Amino acid sequence: TLVTAAENTGLASTLDSGGPFTLFAPTNAAFEAAAADLGVSPNALLSDTPTLVDIVTLHVIDSASTFDDISVFVEAQGGMTEIQPLNAQPLTLTLDDAGLLINGVASVTQPDIEVSNGIIHIIDTVLVPDSVS
Repeated sequence: TLVTAAENTGLASTLDSGGPFTLFAPTNAAFEAAAADLGVSPNALLSDTPTLVDIVTLHVIDSASTFDDISVFVEAQGGMTEIQPLNAQPLTLTLDDAGLLINGVASVTQPDIEVSNGIIHIIDTVLVPDSVS
């Protein structure tokens, strides 16, 4: 679903050719849950280009960072820090015994998938910017 969202926004070519990037990639189930939370169907969400641009760019960091890199950085900041995605809204990263939590809602379920221009971390929740919710 994330690939379709990136294609529908025109961001797929940017993400394919640019980089390096870190992508927090929600599962398809996470997109279905986000659509329901927003009161729209998954297809309606995938048709809403302005909303998708806000959502997709909130999941992309303009550098490649492994899970260990991120964890060490957050731990050095006292267990909580903010990072700047391509979207203008910062993400809050929290590290505790349960793992890495993004914006208090999304957990990394599969870290460190290496791709040609960065690293993908699978997350269990779509991060929804304030401009959308």
